[in-house]
Amino acid sequence: MEGATITNWTFTVPQVSGHNASYDYGQVRGYNIQTGQWEQLPSVSFDSSIGNSFAATDGNTGRVYSNNGIYMYGTLEPGVYSKLEFYYYTPHTCMYNKSNITYSVEYHFN
Repeated sequence: MEGATITNWTFTVPQVSGHNASYDYGQVRGYNIQTGQWEQLPSVSFDSSIGNSFAATDGNTGRVYSNNGIYMYGTLEPGVYSKLEFYYYTPHTCMYNKSNITYSVEYHFN
């Protein structure tokens, strides 16, 4: 949205029955209008009860690992990010076409 930046967001990949992986992950990047660059978000929050999720230990602040599904959310400073990119990786095809992936964003108009 022209002239708007994102202040709150959620990203949900529901668990799929029978799926269990050791290195699924969810990731969120933002387009920083101040720098004109896509970048990892400075921090994300998550529900560790979904898929035994845990924060990335490799310095990637926008990534959360999981065994099956994920719920990530965050609050952002107004005036910084105009777009978000939500990504979920799994090495197994059992989740394809079975998961109702959802996201939400709240905008702040400058």
